[in-house]
Amino acid sequence: MVHAAAQTRRRRYAGGVVVAAAAVALSGTRSAVVALLAALLAYGLANLRWRRLLAMIAGAGVLAIAALLVDLPTLLALDGRFESSVSYIHRSLVVGSWDALWARGEAAVVFGSGAGASAELFRAGIVHGASNLLYFDNAYVSLFALSGLVALVLFCAVLGRALFGGALAIGGATLLGVMGFSFDEQQWQIVLILLAFCALLPRGFGTVSRRGDALDASDGASHPPSDTRRTAITAET
Repeated sequence: MVHAAAQTRRRRYAGGVVVAAAAVALSGTRSAVVALLAALLAYGLANLRWRRLLAMIAGAGVLAIAALLVDLPTLLALDGRFESSVSYIHRSLVVGSWDALWARGEAAVVFGSGAGASAELFRAGIVHGASNLLYFDNAYVSLFALSGLVALVLFCAVLGRALFGGALAIGGATLLGVMGFSFDEQQWQIVLILLAFCALLPRGFGTVSRRGDALDASDGASHPPSDTRRTAITAET
């Protein structure tokens, strides 16, 4: 929708972007807000033209002022309550379990402990969590723990391939990459399908076209170069 708004400059797409962004912000889901902002930034930078840099900075300033006016940090619990929240404590403990996961046997490190081993890893103390939570809330730790180094490397390779694609692929891959630090997103098939879609997109797809370039191309197609004209005239004579 963001790409459609940037490409066509139609109000209905821009309105949809505003409504969707407001819905994500008002949901109070901190991870989704951060991932969305990172994806929009990556998409914008991939389409950046230096003459529009000033306008982009001005727009970011307006958004920052609006965030302060509505007290967005408090709305998203990004104030002093954040570090004491259960979600932050749990995710920090899960990330701190890397050493214990590496200390497993070679087979478990390479191929993982199995798709249904989440509860066993937490109860055995290999992976630490908060409030008896038995899920990782981190796609990278989850992949390494359950499916091993093979799955983690494969996931990162596909993600990296998408990041070297076009603007739309870069934005989508950034969204999924950042969201992976807060959710076990690899367990959702739609996420894997979206990741594969981003990785397979043509490099030029998602880049906002320049009207000037399109006009130049059309002019070039309708008016052949002078050398071609001379050759044609010489052949006729």
